[in-house]
Amino acid sequence: MATCKLSRLSNPDILKRIEPTRLVRFLSPYRDYLLRRGMAFGEVPLDYEKLASVLMSPGEGLPNEMVTALFMVDAVADEDAMERLVETAQKRAVILDVGHDPSPADVAVALWLAAPALLEEGQAEIAVHRVKRFEYYSGALRRSRDFPDFSQAKLDEIARRLKVFFAERKKSATARVFAFQSRDKLHLAIRHGSAMRREGSVTDDGKSSTAVFRPEIHDVLAYDRGMDVLGLKAGSMAERAIYRDVIGDVLFGHSAYFDTPFNITLAPLSERGPEVLNCEDVPGMASTKLVEICRVIGGAYRQRQINQATDLFAAIGDDWRNRLKSSMLASVKFEVRLGDGSAKRCRKVTLAKPNYAKFDRDDEAEIIEFWLRRRGFLPEPAEGKHNGRISTSVVASADRTPAPIDAALRMATPPAE
Repeated sequence: MATCKLSRLSNPDILKRIEPTRLVRFLSPYRDYLLRRGMAFGEVPLDYEKLASVLMSPGEGLPNEMVTALFMVDAVADEDAMERLVETAQKRAVILDVGHDPSPADVAVALWLAAPALLEEGQAEIAVHRVKRFEYYSGALRRSRDFPDFSQAKLDEIARRLKVFFAERKKSATARVFAFQSRDKLHLAIRHGSAMRREGSVTDDGKSSTAVFRPEIHDVLAYDRGMDVLGLKAGSMAERAIYRDVIGDVLFGHSAYFDTPFNITLAPLSERGPEVLNCEDVPGMASTKLVEICRVIGGAYRQRQINQATDLFAAIGDDWRNRLKSSMLASVKFEVRLGDGSAKRCRKVTLAKPNYAKFDRDDEAEIIEFWLRRRGFLPEPAEGKHNGRISTSVVASADRTPAPIDAALRMATPPAE
């Protein structure tokens, strides 16, 4: 039985923000199903309360095509996603007839009606930008290199192998791979199904029933060609392992290419103390504070101690050498401010042993990564464009949207500078 869970479109207030005739066009292919559920489909505007009730508890007979349409629109019906969808439509010359003041849901529905495949691609791209925490692995080359060939044929081969993996683990034999290039980063969004879920539900006549659905997952991989490092966000250890194996084999020629964890060091804190917060040599970064540390105390109960403050170095004072012993530190969190004057933006940056980093992956992420390398938390690449400088376009006015790679352009691999 096809079904789905919606976080936004099951809310009547959000449904009301979609232009009525556009909403009717969006739902028209599923008219028979809605009529069976008691919707008076010919009326404009629709009965939003009834529609929200139907979408909250879809029941039996929900068309698979409707599940796809509802999920795609629901996943991107917010303001952050709206900006990227509008930019994506403009770059692809897709006209969205939404007027001057559309709602996020309006834009999502309009793009689905105009170009469903583009909304699907946009959803994958948005999933890339929502990921903050990655687990990192070093490539075998361990220095700046060209992007690998990530042609459509290569992406299809990755998807083919992953379908076998997911099918063997009863997670549905479906997988799609989307590629997005941004400066020195190649992001791969892998869309696949999760394990089936069953939840209690109530039918229209008040009877108890069971809703069965398969959640959709977007796992994200981020390859940095300047450092030859792969970042992974995936649900299970087995999935992270298969991604490294398949990506290494298909794109880099060897399944063991990303076998070595990329170890993040916290030693600079214990070695240099407050000096490590200096950011005068990092364009675009205004200030940095240490706001949290997690120390391993150990013992029979594996005790850990977390210290937090708005400025830990100010709170600790001269005792920082004892409190920040590298062997005891498990993770640290910084508060960094980017930009100047009233335009300063606050970001939280978390580093955890052995190879985890968490911070917003927006256009300013390059500034944060540059600071982490300068202070020694991440190694400088052996060679390449990252050495000693940062892209001025990032500091000034970064392009917010990585350009999806058209099939005709995917064969082009720009050389490292």
